[in-house]
Amino acid sequence: MSRREGILTGIIGLFAGLLKTEALNFDEGTIGALIPAQYRALLVSEQNGPEYSGIYLSGRFGYFRILAIRPDGTYRLFFWDTERETGNPMRMRDYQGRYFEEGTEEGDTRLILDIGYKDLSNGGDANDEALIVMQSGPTAYLLREDDFDRMAYSFREDAVMGDSEAYLVRVSLDDRYTEEPYDGRAVPPVGDLPVALRNRVLAEPITVTIIAVDEISSLEPYAENQNVLCTLDKGADDGLYMNMPLFSPEGTGRNLRGWVWQMDPDNCRAGVKYTVNEKGGVSDRPRIGDTLTSKPPETVESV
Repeated sequence: MSRREGILTGIIGLFAGLLKTEALNFDEGTIGALIPAQYRALLVSEQNGPEYSGIYLSGRFGYFRILAIRPDGTYRLFFWDTERETGNPMRMRDYQGRYFEEGTEEGDTRLILDIGYKDLSNGGDANDEALIVMQSGPTAYLLREDDFDRMAYSFREDAVMGDSEAYLVRVSLDDRYTEEPYDGRAVPPVGDLPVALRNRVLAEPITVTIIAVDEISSLEPYAENQNVLCTLDKGADDGLYMNMPLFSPEGTGRNLRGWVWQMDPDNCRAGVKYTVNEKGGVSDRPRIGDTLTSKPPETVESV
């Protein structure tokens, strides 16, 4: 290489470096400015690509995760919290590897992230391992498949997407950052939902019967966690899921409320609330033969 060629190469390299530095300087309030600098440099070239590739964000209450799905079959996944007083990032975690696309039995597209369990900094970081692709109008989503049951409840009963940890939204680094609503954003049209989620949203409410009631553990009037475990006549094979809310059906004259706490294929167990008066008497006691349904009465707010 001649001296002239060397000088020209150096100028080109310097110019490229200046362009890269400039590309990392995002306006305040944008998603790019929100991302910690060391992560930003790894994402700046990962703008939205064809189909579902691109950068996906989930952020609320100072907790963030960014997922870059690259067209070459690799991903980068970042987690961090922000310190309330300073806004500085903390508890930062970084994962990378390959992802794989597969079709589900219902016809949805599933992305499997190859997350190394031995290398996890936090066990919950693996919750993004299986993601379902959803497109609604101009907005692309990746939905946590394991959260479909809870999402369906929020969709059906409250017309919101529920806890924003259950989904990521495709963004551009130049977009203005807006925190997700407390209960999640408004639901997209049912026809846009992945088939597996749509089927849950449109499913008829499940009705169960209590077939056994445990002994009540405390008759203290103001004791916390006044719930008694009850055995149900249906289980996971019938569509029950962990923490599924259950209520007395309208018109039964009962006002029971409970949650599925123990899973079983045929006979799940639910914690059902009861109350104790000042004299130690129990009211609203669940009994064998009581029915419960997954559809809340009109007077019950979101749970």
